Amino acid sequence: MAKIVAREWLILLGSFLVGFVVVLPMIVMIFDETYAQFWRALTMQEEQKYFWRAFFLLLSPYLLVQFLRSIVWAIRTRHDSN
Repeated sequence: MAKIVAREWLILLGSFLVGFVVVLPMIVMIFDETYAQFWRALTMQEEQKYFWRAFFLLLSPYLLVQFLRSIVWAIRTRHDSN
């Protein structure tokens, strides 16, 4: 059980790293913003709309990984039941 939890934590932390390294620069390049604007939006609690958008961008790699893992799991269980 501890190995499973450790693996999931590593996936989560790796996905956050990908969010910082890959997704953040893409968004900055697409919308001509700066890193300072992104961090300001992430840390300003009074602007909830921008905070949740920034938080979703950081979580998007993790959500994508989990979505792909669920598809692989569904395919494997379908082939195992036949």
